[in-house]
Amino acid sequence: MAKSQETGPIDQEEPEEDSSPKHVKQEKYAEGIVELEDGDSITVDFDAYGNRTFTNFFTTLEYLI
Repeated sequence: MAKSQETGPIDQEEPEEDSSPKHVKQEKYAEGIVELEDGDSITVDFDAYGNRTFTNFFTTLEYLI
């Protein structure tokens, strides 16, 4: 009689986040680099203005390639 093999959950590696900086453009502050993103807000570092935090619901950011 053959032994049955127990199977566990399949190990899946989480996809690595892209480590390259994300560049964005904002109407008032021009171009900047995304420093931090969470569910409801985004912090962008602008050369002339420093860090600015925006609420995702109330700002329009253009992601640059």
